[in-house]
Amino acid sequence: MADRMTEKNRFTLWEYPQLVEHLEYMAQNGWMLEDFNEAELCYEECQPRKVHFAVTFFPEYDFLDPCVPENLQRLWDFCRESGWQHITDSASMQIFYNERENPLPIHTDAVVQLENFHSMINVLKLKNWRQDAVINGAFTVFLAIVAGMFIRDTSFAYMVERVSALSMLIAAYYIYRCISALCSLAGYYSWYVKARRAAAEKDVFTNFCPNRIWANADGAISSFFLCGMAVLLAKNGEIVSTLLFAVPFAILFLIVVASAKYMKKNGVSAKDNRRIIWVIAAVFVLLFVMALPYIIMTIADMGLGGDMITHTIVYP
Repeated sequence: MADRMTEKNRFTLWEYPQLVEHLEYMAQNGWMLEDFNEAELCYEECQPRKVHFAVTFFPEYDFLDPCVPENLQRLWDFCRESGWQHITDSASMQIFYNERENPLPIHTDAVVQLENFHSMINVLKLKNWRQDAVINGAFTVFLAIVAGMFIRDTSFAYMVERVSALSMLIAAYYIYRCISALCSLAGYYSWYVKARRAAAEKDVFTNFCPNRIWANADGAISSFFLCGMAVLLAKNGEIVSTLLFAVPFAILFLIVVASAKYMKKNGVSAKDNRRIIWVIAAVFVLLFVMALPYIIMTIADMGLGGDMITHTIVYP
């Protein structure tokens, strides 16, 4: 439609000051924000005007909540008294606008603003980084132990000769993801310590600005590993056998998303929603593990590759 427009959302969670500036620029050019998510920004055509935007965070708001929490509704009412109208939100990130010429800022306490931001990042990013560091770190330690035992019995050159290029690339990818997660955590907490000191002593909120060079390099390196794995799988003729393992988890993802939306629509609380999702995922994974021997035999019978797995497990 002519009175609607969408654009790619190129702003990360911590780039909300730049998002605010962009929204004000769009409003001055006749496009008012209507909705947004991680993928895109949606606008509605309007009369060009100067509008102030602000972003605040409400960590207690779960996107699976079937209705707006009472505390969040009170926040909206409080902001409305100062002229800040709620437009839209994405989980704990709330966006407001104000048409007054010199509106009072939403945030008047830097410490509270910092802790709200930290709680939001903890839920959406830090937990994932910690899990990546622990899981990939444990796998890295396991690889080091196996490699050490192999080298002790033979030699490093013999191990390199015996291990396939795909296996080495997968191992390198796990090691890199562990290092990347640790670097992300170190960078964030280094900022957080300084920001907390500035908020307490100077009542100033310091924006989190990760290193852009590292962020771009991280994406490029991850893409290199994934493309390399795809090329080696295609070269070894094991794309189809890999898909046989990947498709069930893709189905699980679709089931989880559909179930979460259905339960939210029917008023199931976010807490119960997550519990049911975990039960669904656990049952699905259990059934997959029980069916694993049959899947492996199917791969072997279809001649789709996977010699190392099929010959070792199915046909010893």
